Amino acid sequence: MNLRHTKYGCDLAPELLMRETPRGHLQVVEITNLADVFNELEAEEQAWKEEQNAPIRDKIEAAVQVTGAEKSTSQDRWGIDKKIVITVTLRNTSAKVITRIEGDLVAATQTVPAVSKEWPVFSDVPIKPGTEQSVAWKFDSNMFIEEETTIFNTQGDELDIGFTIEAIIMEGEEPLAIPYRD
Repeated sequence: MNLRHTKYGCDLAPELLMRETPRGHLQVVEITNLADVFNELEAEEQAWKEEQNAPIRDKIEAAVQVTGAEKSTSQDRWGIDKKIVITVTLRNTSAKVITRIEGDLVAATQTVPAVSKEWPVFSDVPIKPGTEQSVAWKFDSNMFIEEETTIFNTQGDELDIGFTIEAIIMEGEEPLAIPYRD
């Protein structure tokens, strides 16, 4: 038996284990491949979301580019209040002033096993057309959270920093925002 998922345009094939009841009716006892069906559905959903997001992502990427990213640290003189500082340089390639950028910032070590930390961030620093702007975000480094301590202690050249822009607002324009975020 196949089930058609109309939104994602895929066929799912659950395998049913059935038995006959004393009254002669069929009763579903088990769906033997339920985990596989859910995994397939999740993959189809992800592909559908990426397809829906693609036109907006293309418009965002045409308007703004990440041209650099680096990590630095700061701490108080006792070494208790530690901060991770991530600076990202953005270039406005559009013809309008960008007044707001939202996205997800990720720092990941290049060691094995890799350790990563993700932060949702935004900036309201205007970026004029054709110019670059550096934006810095500070995050606490809690000594009891391994990911934060590892990112704090990792040298900049041993760290991969990524910034995925999820939404922008340009002066006089409707916001461009990725509709299906993970």
